[in-house]
Parts: sequence; C-alpha cells; structure tokens
Amino acid sequence: MTALQIELMNQRNINTPLPDRGMSRQCAFTEVQGVTVCIGPDGGYILPAVRSWDPSLTALQAAVYADVRFQKNKPGGGPYKSGHQLGIVGLDWSCGGPTCECRDETDDQRFRRGVFIGRSSS
Repeated sequence: MTALQIELMNQRNINTPLPDRGMSRQCAFTEVQGVTVCIGPDGGYILPAVRSWDPSLTALQAAVYADVRFQKNKPGGGPYKSGHQLGIVGLDWSCGGPTCECRDETDDQRFRRGVFIGRSSS
C-alpha cells in the first residue's frame, strides 16, 4: 500500500484502490477522485491538471486532496502555463479539453506543463 493510499484512508476515508493508469516518462499515473496524480521517478507527487496549491501543503497532502485542488483552478481566462481544463491527464500529458492550451502543444511542451511548470514536489 502506498503512502498516498494510506493517507486517503486516514484523512478522507477513501478505501478504493488507486487505479494503475500506466507509465509515461518514468512517471506512474493514477487518479484521486477523478484527478490525475503522478508519482515521479524520485517518489514525488505531481498533479499535472492542478494550476496551484497552498505552499503550506506538502505534495502528499495536495495529492490526497487533488480533486479539491483541481476545483480551485480558475476557469476561463488564461492562457495558463500550467494545469489543464479537465482533471484527467492522459499518458500523452494532455487532457483532451476542447479549449485547453495543451491541445496545441507538442509532447515536450505538455510534459513541461504538467511536471516542470506545473505544481510538483517531492
């Protein structure tokens, strides 16, 4: 059982096993309540769909509440350098949202959006 699964049970009483959504660029994809959470090669948590989170939160705390953090994304506006329009991000690092900036980005740009520019931490 992963630290994320244990904290989901302890903090939110979510006992559903985390789905295995595959691997891309050395990151394991899963989801929390309809929002993609990636676990990087160093074990850090990455929330590619989320634009920001409270800096007082650890990455694990942010991952436990990924759906809540995603709901705080600002709709419209933009263009945004991080985050996505939809909560589920695929192995190609795009969300498929009809107006999300990721639809016009290269694979490398989408990866940077989700990992380097996006909200990630170990």
